[in-house]
Amino acid sequence: MGTTQPIRDSRQLSQFINYYATTQPNQRNYTLIVIGLHTALRISDILTLQWKNVFDFKTTKCRTHLQIIEHKTGKKSKIALCPESQKALSDFYIMKEPNPEDYVFSAKSQQNKPLSRSQAYRIVRTAAEKSIHEEHISCHSLRKTFGYHAWKQGVQPALLMDIYNHSSYEITKRYLGITQDKDGHFKFVAAEGVNEDGPIFTFGDTNMRTRFSIGAREFCNRWSEAGPTHHMAAAVGHHIDTILKVAKILDVPVEVVCR
Repeated sequence: MGTTQPIRDSRQLSQFINYYATTQPNQRNYTLIVIGLHTALRISDILTLQWKNVFDFKTTKCRTHLQIIEHKTGKKSKIALCPESQKALSDFYIMKEPNPEDYVFSAKSQQNKPLSRSQAYRIVRTAAEKSIHEEHISCHSLRKTFGYHAWKQGVQPALLMDIYNHSSYEITKRYLGITQDKDGHFKFVAAEGVNEDGPIFTFGDTNMRTRFSIGAREFCNRWSEAGPTHHMAAAVGHHIDTILKVAKILDVPVEVVCR
């Protein structure tokens, strides 16, 4: 599957961050990744940041907060800049010596024009492929990684929902790719249905024509609310009772969607 994923492993995350810091030094690219990981801003909002938004030219110090209007939602947001973000921006400022109206992330030859989304995508993908050999990492992964690790550290669900403008915590969990609880424990999600003859989709992925006892709409709702993320396994026969017994032995919770 090609779904954009967060970087869940802390060791891999460090390798990813450090790619443009030590392996292939580039202060602009490093700062872009740091800002994306620590603010949860969409890439469209990051690329339109100007130096006057992040740096106080009177005091020659990095600002402690960003105040922006998000492009997608029109929401006015005040976002704290953590010490890591402030240091990355300050080091970049010293290197670049920009004007207040210059874009923070621009090409060397065009200070008054921001990087394109495709350029930002290549920056992020290169770091992911070279450092952690991961394919499903994009600019949006930075936003998801922020939330995933905030959740792991116990940040309140209501705060994460507000950051992502989600109407429920279940939506936020699906968005962040969470299949574990906040302590890192896994769970089984199981369902049984009946495969039937008939036409199926032909867009490339493996497909089955399956009827569920609760109906397709309710199945999709319950399955999504259970929080599955990436892979699933299909088997012939009735196996939920076996899964329940294995789960009891392993002390792993089970969520049965239908049977």
